[in-house]
Amino acid sequence: MNTALENNIISRSSHFNPNMSLTRVEWLKMILLSVLGTFSLKYSGKFLDVKSSDWFSSYTEYADRNWLIKDLENYFYPTKKLTRLEIMYILYKI
Repeated sequence: MNTALENNIISRSSHFNPNMSLTRVEWLKMILLSVLGTFSLKYSGKFLDVKSSDWFSSYTEYADRNWLIKDLENYFYPTKKLTRLEIMYILYKI
């Protein structure tokens, strides 16, 4: 946990909830930073529900460029929950 905190993969909160579901962008951040380390991509603006000012825009850009998550009619659905299948697919692709 300390390594994940030090590398900004996770952040400390006032409570710990291991049963909490994670969103698509939360999973992307954790997976991409764990495997690739820090990176920054300029967001292309492809998704109608993601703004370049969103904290997760570079993660969605990476996912799109590398075919990690399929877009659904130009929407990313950042707060949607990932399925186990999607998580395994992302790990496989990386």
